[in-house]
Amino acid sequence: MQLSRRSYIVAAGLLLLVVGPHVLAGSQEHAESSVPIPRIIALGLTAYRAEGADAAMKAWVKGGPLEGGKDALDQAAALRSIQEVYGVYRRHELLRTQEISPSVRIYFFTIEYERGPLFLRFVLYHYNPTQEWIVTGLDFDTRPERILPEVALPPQAPAASTNPASPS
Repeated sequence: MQLSRRSYIVAAGLLLLVVGPHVLAGSQEHAESSVPIPRIIALGLTAYRAEGADAAMKAWVKGGPLEGGKDALDQAAALRSIQEVYGVYRRHELLRTQEISPSVRIYFFTIEYERGPLFLRFVLYHYNPTQEWIVTGLDFDTRPERILPEVALPPQAPAASTNPASPS
């Protein structure tokens, strides 16, 4: 049996409709996982691994509104305390990013230690594309719901059916 050119086009279209969304979803996942870590965050993570919490905080707050403030010193002390309890820094992972505007982005990370994870949220800002990003907010906690709001949301109940009940 010989298929016409039109049959091939229809078959290709159907294949694209069925397989296309799966291919696109896979490429979007890959794109999210390959998002580059901003330089200021990467420098702090490198400093943390090599030199400790004070060096990390110094790198993260450099040039931003937190630089030289008491909050940065308090956060460095808290980071040291967490590492004392959780053990050696093993690795970090970018969980997701959220673009609030062209000049504001939020980056969510985990730092994995020997005995548990730490969850971090960095708020980055720059007022023009040629400016380096600066950290204007930094929060971390061992409880994910304090950093990742969606973790704290209660499970959603299934939506009620809008179909009228069928008579018995």
